[in-house]
Amino acid sequence: MLKIMLAKYNPYELAFFANGILLAILVLFDYFIVEYFFKILSLLFLGILYNFNSSIKNKWYFWALFFATISNILFVSNELVSLTIGMIAYLLYRFLIIRIVINATQKIYLVAVSLGGILFLTPLSYFILLNHDSFEYSLLPAILNIVMISILGGLSVSNYFMEASIKNTLLLISTTLFAFLAVIFLIQKYYLFIPVLESIRVIVLMGAHYIFYRYMLLTEKLNDN
Repeated sequence: MLKIMLAKYNPYELAFFANGILLAILVLFDYFIVEYFFKILSLLFLGILYNFNSSIKNKWYFWALFFATISNILFVSNELVSLTIGMIAYLLYRFLIIRIVINATQKIYLVAVSLGGILFLTPLSYFILLNHDSFEYSLLPAILNIVMISILGGLSVSNYFMEASIKNTLLLISTTLFAFLAVIFLIQKYYLFIPVLESIRVIVLMGAHYIFYRYMLLTEKLNDN
């Protein structure tokens, strides 16, 4: 039974999940060097997996994964400089993902995007305002990041309600997980550090990235047809 289940997955897919589980455990301890290594591996496996399965091999997605990896590494630290640079890298990642989604969207409904964006912007803005003094010079990158997440959230909600499909469902789930991830990040780094949330953050992050990867493959498959 186990052999049948494992046969359904690419070795890099199994490596991605195994790496995520190990990383979720490692973040509970102070093994920062090992944590850096596994954070690099996590999205590297996803990039290899995408390259292996994609018919298009979208260069913007590869660049997005690169900037996401940079932000993952820098977010290990609690230093404001590292957090600020990490937010800038994550901002570039988010910009590229929005670009990919816009290109994959046949028609953009601005009213629906705006209303959907507000659903994401409101709770994220609350956490920024709650403890804005702690951000110092990372405040602007933090604000820009929640704006980007809200734009992607608006696109996801709009696409889902205007064209209900598996593809758009995957996009909405992924974006919601990324928004939840942003809330956890803001709590951990600028409000109150809760160790168990680190493991939850890793699981949510890996889940969000993997679901968006599935969205990429399904979008490409539909476009080929």
